[in-house]
Amino acid sequence: MIPIASAAIITAALTPFLGSWTQILFTLTVFSLILTFFFQFFLKPKFLKNSISTNTDALIGKEIIVTQTIEIGKTGYVKIYADELRARSELSEKIEKGSTVIVKSLSGNTVSVIKK
Repeated sequence: MIPIASAAIITAALTPFLGSWTQILFTLTVFSLILTFFFQFFLKPKFLKNSISTNTDALIGKEIIVTQTIEIGKTGYVKIYADELRARSELSEKIEKGSTVIVKSLSGNTVSVIKK
């Protein structure tokens, strides 16, 4: 909406210098396309660059504690904030209860972890 509104303001300012409605509409269209391209590819990435990770993205790389031993080829449990989730070892190794692990990925309600 901002690019189109900006194009309308620019076109309104140029209206006294344009001769016909077709020139006005052409000017509005050209400025709308140029400003849409500019906003989409130059300004939007700058504003979204420092976005905050949420949901599963925020868990990747977190250090957490094992609450139930993770056996080889089986799952155990880890505590993430106030929740306990199923966990499996990404490297197929036994991880004892109380160990600190790092979250590598999340699939459904099971996290893949590695020893710290």
